Amino acid sequence: MTVLKFRGRPFPLGPFPKLMGILNVTPDSFSDGGSPLPLSDQIRRMLEEGADIIDIGGESTRPGAAEVPVEEELERVLPAVRTVREISEDVFISIDTRKAPVAEEALKLGAEIINDVSGFLFDPGLAGVVARYRAGAVVMHSRATPDRMQDKEFLQYHGGVVETVAEELRKMTDRLLALGVDRNSIVLDPGIGFAKTAAQSAALIQEAEKLLALGYPLLSGPSRKSFLGKITGEPVPAERDYATCGSTIASAAKGYSIIRVHNVKAAKDSLSVYYACMQGMMPALFFDGGKRL
Repeated sequence: MTVLKFRGRPFPLGPFPKLMGILNVTPDSFSDGGSPLPLSDQIRRMLEEGADIIDIGGESTRPGAAEVPVEEELERVLPAVRTVREISEDVFISIDTRKAPVAEEALKLGAEIINDVSGFLFDPGLAGVVARYRAGAVVMHSRATPDRMQDKEFLQYHGGVVETVAEELRKMTDRLLALGVDRNSIVLDPGIGFAKTAAQSAALIQEAEKLLALGYPLLSGPSRKSFLGKITGEPVPAERDYATCGSTIASAAKGYSIIRVHNVKAAKDSLSVYYACMQGMMPALFFDGGKRL
């Protein structure tokens, strides 16, 4: 069993993937910006549905999104961190940010993981903050800022998309290690939908063994993304939860250890059925007093 360490707290990875619930505190997320539910209700629902990590994002990274000023991002993120910690001392808190000041203030309030869509290349100071706090680091692959990441020049992967992504992720992680980030706190995210076509995104799940060869746990982030719409024909992101379940199961089958989703219940239920049917891993409700029902 692999055990990661986030600020000294053990995070064991088992055969059943961990679920990272997405908590967007932005008005312009591609899928669920400006949720009508109160923040505390959103958090409680994710916890009840089985989220192991809550990933708080105060800056949209949808294709074409513009950068948000640090002060505005802080105003969005910090109240959410406080609210999560008031509701639960146990759940792990991840901050989806590219900026060192946002990361540091969130870590001061009890966050444990920094999830950077730029692979820690946008802000030169961010890796140092992670190292100093011994925080977790989700290193995501992308090739440009969100406003330009789907430009044609960034979609060219000579030598194969998975091989190229693996090599570029290796360079990113080597840089973090040199800056003092603990190897046992690093998770790799190949960046499904970020500077990728639909076919390239699907290949990152299909050929996950090439990414696993780097020696780090993998995080899959397919939830409601446009590549699913290309496959199913569904144009509305919020209506892609069924498609997300398919990609969630495929990610688990291919060896991804953490899956980042909007609908935690849908992901948890689909994975529970998959593991029960394919690997005999029955949930506790299947048993009564030690006997199978």
